[in-house]
Amino acid sequence: MKKKLVLLTVCVVAALSFAGCKKEEEIPEYVATIGAEMEAELSSGQFYLDGDLYKFPITVGELRENGYYMGLNYKNEDTFTLPPGGQSDAFMMAKEVGDDGHQIWCKVFNPTEEELKLDECSIGYLLIDAPADMMFPGGIWSKSEHEDVIDVYGEPRDFKNDSDTFYDLWYDIEMEDGSKWEVKFRHNSWSVSDVTYTREGMEE
Repeated sequence: MKKKLVLLTVCVVAALSFAGCKKEEEIPEYVATIGAEMEAELSSGQFYLDGDLYKFPITVGELRENGYYMGLNYKNEDTFTLPPGGQSDAFMMAKEVGDDGHQIWCKVFNPTEEELKLDECSIGYLLIDAPADMMFPGGIWSKSEHEDVIDVYGEPRDFKNDSDTFYDLWYDIEMEDGSKWEVKFRHNSWSVSDVTYTREGMEE
């Protein structure tokens, strides 16, 4: 069963050893500091996003504790619940980062045998896109090119090149909790454009 968060009509406006580093680029401090803390394997479920290090499984509540809020004015976000085994449609969350804001798209599911409130639900789909500060196991960060991803994670399950500009790479992984995920890296010609995590069993 899929459930929706219902929108109101008004929206809230809401170091050189690392993969893809170029000498002429200014490397953000987090690339070195967070990179040293992260595990090497994509299957670790770790990722860094806008100032915080995460590890799957994660909940909506964890994202909210780190500054994310419902990026659109959902009139039922405080009363929204999911039944056991239920899934939600996609919804947007946002976070203010410096003078800018950043948005992510999520779907959640209920892995328990009890009805859960929104903050208690687990993330089963996550779309992270530029210009977020983002980093992934093995030193992959926002300026890594698609060749860097292949060098670190090996040959993808699928590879698609729509043009000389965009490259898509798909990886199938099993995380430490036994859950199976598809991870998609989308690149423009010089950097990571977006990364999508989709848990097996999540509906389109």
